[in-house]
Order: sequence, then C-alpha cells, then structure tokens
Amino acid sequence: VSAVAIDNGTTGFADTPAEARQDLRDYLAWFHKKEPWRPGPDFLDPELLWQSVTVRPEYRANDRIYPCETEVTLKVACVVGSRASGQPTADLPLLGIRFDFAKAADFPDLVRRYVLQKLEGLPPHEVNRYLPPADVELVEVAVRVPKDDHAEVVVAPPTLKLIAEPVGDRAVRKNFARAWGREGEVGTLVQKLHREKANVLLVGDGGVGKTTLLVDAVKEAEKQAQEADDVKGNARRFWLTSAGRIIAGMKYLGQWEARVEEMISELGERGGVLCVERLLDLVRRGGFGPTDSVAAFLVPYLARSELRMVAEATPAELDACRRLLPGLADLFQIVSVVGFDRATALEVIDKQLETSSSGRGIEVQRGTGERLVRLFRRFVPYAPFPGPSSGFARELVDAQARVGRKTVDPDDVVDRFRQRTGLPELFLRDELTLERDAVRTWFRERVIDQPEACEAATDVVMTFKAGLTDPNRPPAVLLFCGPTGVGKTHMALALAEYFFGSAECGARSAELKTETPGP
Repeated sequence: VSAVAIDNGTTGFADTPAEARQDLRDYLAWFHKKEPWRPGPDFLDPELLWQSVTVRPEYRANDRIYPCETEVTLKVACVVGSRASGQPTADLPLLGIRFDFAKAADFPDLVRRYVLQKLEGLPPHEVNRYLPPADVELVEVAVRVPKDDHAEVVVAPPTLKLIAEPVGDRAVRKNFARAWGREGEVGTLVQKLHREKANVLLVGDGGVGKTTLLVDAVKEAEKQAQEADDVKGNARRFWLTSAGRIIAGMKYLGQWEARVEEMISELGERGGVLCVERLLDLVRRGGFGPTDSVAAFLVPYLARSELRMVAEATPAELDACRRLLPGLADLFQIVSVVGFDRATALEVIDKQLETSSSGRGIEVQRGTGERLVRLFRRFVPYAPFPGPSSGFARELVDAQARVGRKTVDPDDVVDRFRQRTGLPELFLRDELTLERDAVRTWFRERVIDQPEACEAATDVVMTFKAGLTDPNRPPAVLLFCGPTGVGKTHMALALAEYFFGSAECGARSAELKTETPGP
C-alpha cells in the first residue's frame, strides 16, 4: 500500500493504508523540522475526480510503429484544487503529472492531452502499469512540526540553494541505494571527511558506486558532527553540484567568478564541503582553457584550505586532469573505488532486492539475484558492479509493485532484461537450445548464394550462444568484401535482425527445444 503526497510526489509505503499514511506523515514531519525554510504545500480545497482516457498501445521496432488493434480505457485519478493565489491546479498522483489551468471547461481536455503524452508509444505491458489500483481515497494528513521559539532559524544560503543540493537531505539520499558491501570504504571516507578534514578524490570506473559511497559517508559524517556539536546550527555541511550548474546562466566576464566566490563564502560560514560529480568538468568549463577554468580558479582556495572539496573521477579523467592542470590532483587525497567480484556482487544485489521489496509485501524468490548478476556479467561486461544492475534491481521490484504482483522471480529478471536490451530470450535462457543447421538455414534464406558469409554469421551466433566470446571484446569482427550489390550490407542487416530484430526472432526462425534435465 502506498500513500502519495499531493503537489510534491513524496511517497510512503507500508502493509496497510493507515501505516502508509503514518510513514508519509513521519517523513514530512522530519523534513520540515530539519529544513523549516521549505514552504508547505500550496494546494487548497482538494477534490478527487475521475477522468476516462482512451489510449491505443503500440509497439516500435525497426523505425516502424505497430499500433495495437484494441484501445485501452484508463480511469485516471485526478486531484483538483487551487493555489493560495486562486490559480486552479491539478495533480494526477498515480502518473506523476501536475499542471495549472485557467478554466474548468479546459480541465478534461488537458487531462487527456497530458496522459496521452505520458503514455505515447508504450506497449501494452507498459500501459498496464498505470492501471488504477482497486481502491483510491483522498485523505488529509496533518503534520505537526515541533517549534522552538529560541532555536536559530536556518535559512538556505542563496547561492548554494541555486546551484547545489544538500547531500545529507533525506530527499536527496532517497534517490540513491545503500552502499552495500562498502563498509570499509565508508569508514575510510568518514575518517577523512570528519576527522582529517581533507580534500578527497574518489577514483573509480563509471557506475562503480562513487556517488552512492559519498552519500552514505556524508550521512555518517554529519551524524558524528552533530553528536560532537561540530555543526553550526542545523546547516547542511555537504553540498552536491556540478561544473554545469556552477556556471549556468553566466553570460558576461566575471559573472561565474563572482558566483564561485559567494559559494566559497557561504560554505566557509557553515564549515561546508563542496561535492562535485566530475572533477574533469571543472577543468574544462569556465574559460578558454584549463588555466582559466573553474578548477584553476578554485586551486588557490584549496591550497589555503579556504575551501574543502570532495570530487569524483574515473582513472582516465584523473590522468586528463593531471595533464591539463598539473598540481590540481595533488591537492586531494585519493580514495580508490573498485568494482565488486561475483560473490560480493551477488550479496549486494540480494540485499538491494530485499530492501526494495521490504514493506511492500513482495517476496523475492530464490535465484532472482543470481540470475540478475549472471545476465549483467555476461551481456553488460563493460559496466562494473554494482553499476546499472543496482538500479535494475530497484526498477524490477517497482515494476512488480505497480502491477500488483506479490513475487519477483528469475523469469521476471529475464523478461525485464529482454525489454531493456532487445536481446531475444534465445540468448538469455540457457534451457533454450539452438541447432546450427537451423541458424545456417535462416541466414541462407535471407542472403542468397553467399554460403561462406552465411557460415561466418552462423559461427558468430553459435559462439555467442555458447558463451565462448571474450567478454571484454565484441562478439565478432567481420569484414565483408565483394563488389557492389552482392549482399554485404544485407548480411550485416541480417545479423542485426537475428540479434536485435525482435524478441521473437530466435523462436520464430530457429528451431528451439527445451532440454529435459537429467536425473
């Protein structure tokens, strides 16, 4: 059961409606207590209405659209009200759509328009996710925030509020998973951030979990700082930004430099730390070259300890920073973040599935995490763990929750992986076998009188199916030679169709059979 706050989309989850509302209430109370400058909801006199919208699902493949024969009529839950200014407003909480409107007569057409925009191009199984639940009710939730008349009112610093987000804020942390399996790295990073007060550079491949590690470490560092009474007021200490956000909207000479000076001043007043997603972007943005970039501007402040920073970089980006702006990397203590081995990856994914399903009444069946790890290791070998596999695990559970299913099993992993990659089940399921003669025949029916090319294509398919390809290289490198018109391009297209033409390509063209397990 879920409870969604109107006008901001915050969601609470629990086993019963009352518990879901309480979960939402607790979070909102905590949120407004920690950040009292945040405004309350601007949504008055809410009313629940239902609008019917007819949608025609469709499939898309090979740059073509295949509309379904039948249409689907959705009942859309709409909450309408008005803002304090009197402006009529609407929220479609189950679709994440919010809009203002001028006249009540325009409301039905606007609902239809925005719903169709949201669902345009989706196949039937995706449209089904937005079917309304069996029961929907509109309930007013009162949130009491304890007020201390003697407490210092915390005001968001204007420049930081404009260009950065507080990493310790729960609304920011909820966008990241826990840094499972990184307890040692978290402890090391907390030591450097809280006690040593050092500039830190997290170095690791893209997707290895650098930002997730930072968010967990910031949570612990701010907790220790509060216990030691080392925080000025309730101000957040760690602010996450990027080079693009720092210089956004700065058109004239000296503008971004003035903004950066204001940012450094606000951080200094609060003992704050600047967190940057990619250090190399600071080297490349701001001026005409690295020597007059944002990074070059920050170097003196970092050297004099007037600014503390945590940044991220891949090994290649770190080498580029050393080459483009020598001396910058020497101002940081480097913490290496490496990908997980298979055993640790499986443990982390199992914890991620368990965490995502807890409180939703969803059971994760045995072997689900193992199937997920195996598919990603074989078919996405260039992405380190946890990388995209962690987000895939969360999306998998969310998808099952949206359609009301109470279990997640290995078959669900295969189905969703197929939707994401386009690979047919033929390659994703080991129990589906493939006969060489069937593959050869399939290619010969499409590329006439090219037996050697068809044999080479068959070798590629069979080797890939057997899992004998080098995971660090493409499945094959082929050079088709011959005069114009003999079928070189057609053979390349046939290969692409066999691998990615459609989810049913293998089952339709090759003779598949299910092996019966031995005793």
